Amino acid sequence: MQSWLTDEAARFAALNAELSQAERVATLLGLSLESVLAAPSDLHGGHWNFYLPGVAHPSDCAAAIGGDRCGTFPSLHFTADQNGVTGFVHLDSANANFPLPLFGIGDFVHLAVDDILGNTIYASGIP
Repeated sequence: MQSWLTDEAARFAALNAELSQAERVATLLGLSLESVLAAPSDLHGGHWNFYLPGVAHPSDCAAAIGGDRCGTFPSLHFTADQNGVTGFVHLDSANANFPLPLFGIGDFVHLAVDDILGNTIYASGIP
């Protein structure tokens, strides 16, 4: 019986995390939950990355610390590469650039939750 419960919990953990993260992303971007869930997505490091290329940064992102991040706790992260924003967005537990680009409280929370736990204990999705 206990093995079955463990198996079921593991099987649905990623789906529950995806729904939870999609709800928060939709709310912060002012989108419907259905539109976020309909977008192509992938799980990486405990985060569900939603492909929303037509979504502009919320109006306060231009003034946010870090440029491709919006908010502090939690923080939307619009992933970027050398060519600019990729169209993928995910929800970080904290803005790694808050209040300073290195060694701020956001950096420590992001390291602990998003990088360490997101790649180990919460690899199936940060709740």
